[in-house]
Amino acid sequence: MVAFLIVLFLIVVLGAVAYGTQTRRRRIAVEGMAQTAKLLEAIADSPVVVREATITTHPLTDALTNLGTRPLLERDLAIYGGQVARYGVHVCVALFDIDHFKQFNDQYGMTRGDEILVAIAERIASRSRSGDSIYRLGGDEFVCLLPEQTLETGAKVVERMKRSVEELAIAFEGAPNGIVTVSAGLAVLDAEHQMAFDELLKEAQDDLLQFR
Repeated sequence: MVAFLIVLFLIVVLGAVAYGTQTRRRRIAVEGMAQTAKLLEAIADSPVVVREATITTHPLTDALTNLGTRPLLERDLAIYGGQVARYGVHVCVALFDIDHFKQFNDQYGMTRGDEILVAIAERIASRSRSGDSIYRLGGDEFVCLLPEQTLETGAKVVERMKRSVEELAIAFEGAPNGIVTVSAGLAVLDAEHQMAFDELLKEAQDDLLQFR
C-alpha cells in the first residue's frame, strides 16, 4: 500500500512538472510572437527594409567577436529608419575596414587574423559611447551606429577610433606604417537622407574608398 502511494505521488509530481514545462514553453512562444509583432510595427514606416525571417532565424551575435551581426544591424537600422520618419531623429553610420587584411592573413595565418579581428572589435567597442552599437558586418568589416551624430561630429568620433586601433601597434611587416590600421567611411540616416540598407552601406563604402 505504501509503495502504491509513493508511485501515485511520483506520477502526480511528474505530471505537474510536465504541465508546468509545457505552460512555460507556450508562454515563451507567445511572448516571442508578440515581440516580433512589435518590432515589425516599429519599422513599418522605415525606408530600411527588413525581412521577418532576418529577425527570427538568423544569429544576432557574432561567435568570434561577440558583436552584433549583419541581420541585427539590418534590424536596428530599420528601427532607426522608422524613428527618422516619425520623430526626425538621425544616426551616423560608420563603416570600418582593416587595411590589407587579406595580406595579413597570408603572412601570419588565419588564427592570428582572428586574434586581430577580436582585438580591433574590442578596441572600437571600448571607444564607443553607451548609446552606440557595434556590429561585425562580415570578414574584416565593422559598422558602428552613432545616434544623434552628424557627419561632422561622427567624423571626429571615427578619427578617435582609428587612432585607438593604431595605438595597439600590432606589427604588420609590409604595411605602409608597419602596423595594422583601419580605414573608415561615413553615411547618415536622417530626414533628408532616408535610404535603404544597401544604399546606406554603399554610401559609407564609397566614402571609405575616397579617403583610403
